[in-house]
Amino acid sequence: MKVLEASKDRDPLIEVILFTSYENALDRRAAFSFGAYDCLSKTIPGISFVEELSVKISKALQHRKIIPVNSQYPIVSSKILSSRALTIFLCHSSSDKPAVRELYRRLRTENISPWLDEENLLPGQDWDREIAKAVRVTDIVIVCLSRSSVTKAGYVQREIKYALDVADEQPEGTIFLIPLKLEECNIPERLRRWHWVNYFEESGYQRLMRSLRSRAETLGITVAPEIEPS
Repeated sequence: MKVLEASKDRDPLIEVILFTSYENALDRRAAFSFGAYDCLSKTIPGISFVEELSVKISKALQHRKIIPVNSQYPIVSSKILSSRALTIFLCHSSSDKPAVRELYRRLRTENISPWLDEENLLPGQDWDREIAKAVRVTDIVIVCLSRSSVTKAGYVQREIKYALDVADEQPEGTIFLIPLKLEECNIPERLRRWHWVNYFEESGYQRLMRSLRSRAETLGITVAPEIEPS
């Protein structure tokens, strides 16, 4: 942590990626408070450490480009340095695409970067590999559920398994996996340990955003503030 603090004192615009074993959540929060851009687990089962590091470095470089550098103002707030968008993976069944597309569009207006296969996958990419990588590096996974998806065999079940594997690596108390009911339906047994949100209810989106803001706050990320009803 002293090396991180010294680095930020020397160059406030430097993007720091902290290597951690995720053993101490308080250390990670402290790192973000000092302006670390992101954290990376030293042990990543199933996915290459070098691949994930490459993704995070690429994001950090893109983030550096959007920060204005002005030598007249050498001191930059850690809030500004950590203002990357909150990343969310939208796990869903193909039959629920219309509702998930709408959710994708709403989240984009909140300084949130949702990952949706039809928007983020490029022609020629290994989609299974890219989806596993996206789940690994995201801040939150939203599992979109409907009556058809909870009983449907297929790739959505593999996506849920990826998410469960990563969720097990998160520090205790971390909001990482959110079951989201697009309509009234049963929650699969393996997802019942997490409190879900009824997206179809009038206040469903606002309740979802409260969870996303809470997660963003622990990462030092700013999303659109909640608008109080008039």
